[in-house]
Amino acid sequence: MKIPTHALPVLVAGLAVFAVAAASAGQERKTRVFRFKYETTIRDIPTGAKSLDVWLPYPLTDSNQTIRQVTIRVPGTVTIGREPMYGNEALFYHLDNPKGPVELTLEITATRRENAGELDVLSPTEAQ
Repeated sequence: MKIPTHALPVLVAGLAVFAVAAASAGQERKTRVFRFKYETTIRDIPTGAKSLDVWLPYPLTDSNQTIRQVTIRVPGTVTIGREPMYGNEALFYHLDNPKGPVELTLEITATRRENAGELDVLSPTEAQ
């Protein structure tokens, strides 16, 4: 089979990508454990406020990370919700008739896996 000269760079690049993917397919990805802490204090709540609504990002386990532990400290209850467009989750806190400062803490322990770009590649449309 004869390959046109102008197609050679594309062929070489394709073979290089295939070789890297094949070499890394059997290798374990490096991992690191992180502890994240989101802390916020809502001050200056207007006198007579009827409610307080707060959203904080809530982590998900996916191909690049495993969420090991989540600790939530708030004065009351929370709801975890998922937004439909991108599937992200958020912690939602609601308080009726808030008074004084309100403190919220979200602590997360996560194991992150190395991603050298060969996994979960986004299309140009997805990356926007």
